[in-house]
Amino acid sequence: MTAAEKLTIKLNHIVLVKGFEQLSMTQLAKLAGVSRATLYAYFKNKDEIVRSVVDRHDQFIQQHAIPTEIKAEDVPTVLLNALLVIGSTTDQFEQELQHSMPQLYRTFYQTYRHYLADLEAYYAQAEQQGIMRTDAHPHYLVFQNILNVRGTLKQVEQHHLTLEKGAHFLRDYFQVQLTVLFKLDQPLLPAALVQRILAEYEATYSLF
Repeated sequence: MTAAEKLTIKLNHIVLVKGFEQLSMTQLAKLAGVSRATLYAYFKNKDEIVRSVVDRHDQFIQQHAIPTEIKAEDVPTVLLNALLVIGSTTDQFEQELQHSMPQLYRTFYQTYRHYLADLEAYYAQAEQQGIMRTDAHPHYLVFQNILNVRGTLKQVEQHHLTLEKGAHFLRDYFQVQLTVLFKLDQPLLPAALVQRILAEYEATYSLF
């Protein structure tokens, strides 16, 4: 991973938690643990930082697109990636993005909504093939994902849940998704992916 990529990830976590409208480049540099000169070496202004955050979000979606063909062995990874995408933004970031950079927000929002529509179609196909135990409407299942993941993160943000308890809740929800919804021979969470998700979570929400 390059220095620019590492800095982008740090700034991603900061912007999701702290926002960006009220922060100067000097403050962003301090929060990221780099000098002002180093920050300017990679980013000319805050707009470039925000664009890098949106680009990272979009690149992840492109690299981990919801497959059009469902395979039982791929379900745990597909589902965990989807839950990661759902938790990869915050209300504050979206509100500030919509206010300050409306055109970029529209692109961001459209990409996100298209991804959720693909996830809904994935659930529908799983039901049709008998891989899922429930006959709940796919739109409801996506809604439940958003409610549970974003709701847990919001509780951590507001200090109603500790960082550790939030991690336990997220891990439990991941497992429930596999064991309750899906008919899998081995409903096991991919350990490396779970660790990646929780590492992203802790790096971001420890800043609150």
